[in-house]
Amino acid sequence: MSKYFDASELKRLFNQGKTYTEIASALSLTKGVVAGRCRKFGLVRNPDRTGPRKIIISAEEQAERVQDHRDLDMLADIKEGHTVRDTAKHWGVTPSHVNRLLKEARVA
Repeated sequence: MSKYFDASELKRLFNQGKTYTEIASALSLTKGVVAGRCRKFGLVRNPDRTGPRKIIISAEEQAERVQDHRDLDMLADIKEGHTVRDTAKHWGVTPSHVNRLLKEARVA
C-alpha cells in the first residue's frame, strides 16, 4: 500500500462512478483511505442521503442519560425487595430522592 497517491486520479475514478473498493484496488489503497480522501476533497456520492447518521449528543444530555439509568437501577433495586433506605445508601442518595423516583414511576 502506497502512502502517496495521485489525487487527480482519485477524482477521475470517483467521477467515473467507480466504487470505493474499485478505486482502492486501482490506487493500491484501502477502502477506508479512499473514503477519507474523498471526504477530504469534498467528493460526495449522495448529498441527499437520508440514511443513518452518527448522533452526537451534548455532555449535558449524556450526563442526563447516565442519571436516568441510575434512577432505573434504583427502581429495580426496590422491585427486587430492597428497602428505600438500603437503596438510597447503596446509591449514595437520600431516601427522599428514592421516594420521589417511586412517586414519579407510579404517575407515569
